[in-house]
Amino acid sequence: MDAEWIFLSIALLGTFSGSLFDIKDRWVPDWTNYLMVFFGLAGHAILSLQTNSIWPFAYSLIAVAILYGLSELLFQLGVWGGGDAKMLIGLGALLATFPNLLMPLPVNWPFLLTFWTNSLIFGGLLGFFGSIYLAVKHFSKFLNSAKKYIQKKYIQYFLGTTLITVLIAFFFDKAVALMLGIMPLLILVLVGLKSIEDACMFKTISPKKLVEGDWVTDEINIAGVHYVPNKTGIEKKDIKKLIELENLGKLKNITVKEGLPYVPAFFLGLISAVWFGDLMLMLIIRLFAFGL
Repeated sequence: MDAEWIFLSIALLGTFSGSLFDIKDRWVPDWTNYLMVFFGLAGHAILSLQTNSIWPFAYSLIAVAILYGLSELLFQLGVWGGGDAKMLIGLGALLATFPNLLMPLPVNWPFLLTFWTNSLIFGGLLGFFGSIYLAVKHFSKFLNSAKKYIQKKYIQYFLGTTLITVLIAFFFDKAVALMLGIMPLLILVLVGLKSIEDACMFKTISPKKLVEGDWVTDEINIAGVHYVPNKTGIEKKDIKKLIELENLGKLKNITVKEGLPYVPAFFLGLISAVWFGDLMLMLIIRLFAFGL
């Protein structure tokens, strides 16, 4: 059990340091993630030798394989950057055999699953409050962007017809009216999120400031260098080509889309999983307790 707490300490240190980099630079250094993978696999290999059992190392390998598949899927879909994906793999290597200490009996599933559900909760909360922060910080840009969407005729038509339908339904069935009323609210939320993305999540930088995985939005076709943006971000070989163009004076700035930092959700999900247990399960138990 002492070894498991060492693995946990490394995981906490890795996610904490990664969070600082992610918040400051929107980038997680590869060495942080690679060290987590190395310590996880090597540590469990040593543990297997000490206990004369293949299972500690096998579990670590299995967790790495499963989380690699999940991370690669989210990375290819453009949901995550490469740093987020690599860190999840490192956490799998470190925490594959960590016990789920606070899981209510008779429920029992891997600690990594509890960590994952908790990190999703914190990821959603951080995304929500982060979006509000960006909207407030760039309020004038956000407002102008939102106005452009609200002024689109198809959005005005949908909102208008939906509101009229809600008012009519209110006189016949208030429950139906309430359900219909959610639709324009959802549209407004989507407009708000899109407005935040357009107004607050793009910046212009020098090619020399690019890092692997940055989401470059410009298609570049200069002096034989042709770069087409992709959802997995820019690669090192393409960065070198763009820097060469900059050095030749043929490319000055490029536009990059920033995402909200997600590694802090890993850090908070890990802490909450150790000290509070599975937050999703706790919520479900509470809801059933109140008869919902």
